[in-house]
Amino acid sequence: MIPLIMRYLLLILLLTSPFITANEKEASECVQIEDPDLRLSCYDSLFKNETIEEPKLIPLKKKQEVIVTNKDKEIKKERERRFGLPKREENKEEKIEIKDKITKVTQLTSLRLDVTLDNDQKWRSVEKIRQIRLKPGQEVTISEGFISGYVLKVVGKKISIRVRRIK
Repeated sequence: MIPLIMRYLLLILLLTSPFITANEKEASECVQIEDPDLRLSCYDSLFKNETIEEPKLIPLKKKQEVIVTNKDKEIKKERERRFGLPKREENKEEKIEIKDKITKVTQLTSLRLDVTLDNDQKWRSVEKIRQIRLKPGQEVTISEGFISGYVLKVVGKKISIRVRRIK
C-alpha cells in the first residue's frame, strides 16, 4: 500500500512534467531555424522574462595603480603565508644555542624522555620515543626550531628530538 504522502508527490510530478518540457520543445524549434536573425529572435522570445545587463565600459588603470595593487597583493600573500605563526623580529640574525653534556636520561610512562644537562637544565621531549638513543655523557646542542619550539641534537650523530624546558 502506497503511503498518502507518496500519492501526492506522484500526482504533483505527473502534473508538472508537461510544464518542464514545454520550453525544451520551443527551444528545439529555434534550433531548426537556419536564418541567424530569426533564430536569435526565437531565442529572445523564449527568454524575454530574463534580464541581461548591458556590458559596461571599465576605464583602464594607470601603471602606477597597477604597481600599487601588485604590491598590495604581495603583502596580502605574505600575510596569508605567515598567518598563525608567532611574530618574530625580522632582523634577528643571532640565534641562541646551548651546548652541554647529558647527565641523566629518564623515560617516563608516557614514553617521553626527560633529559638533564650539566648546567642543571631539565628538558622533556615533545613526541613519544620508544627507543632511547640518548646516553649520559653525549654532547648535545639545543636551538630554536624552524617554526617554533626547541630542538635537541646530538653532536656527531643524526639524532634530533623536539623538546621543551621544564626546569
